[in-house]
Amino acid sequence: MSAIKATVRQTDLTRMLKAWKAAWGTPPAVHVQPDGTVVMMPSDASAEVNQADITPFDKWKSDNEAS
Repeated sequence: MSAIKATVRQTDLTRMLKAWKAAWGTPPAVHVQPDGTVVMMPSDASAEVNQADITPFDKWKSDNEAS
């Protein structure tokens, strides 16, 4: 069985992401539809680290960084 041909090329996606970064400066949410349509929109998710994912040592370091 042969591989399915890609509907979106990596070079096209890279070009779109560079244009998005130049215009918006934030990472987008990218959805590639089965027909090859690429939908890019501002990401609602925060890029910050979830407080539950921080180890106690990292929390201590961030709290004591200013002192």
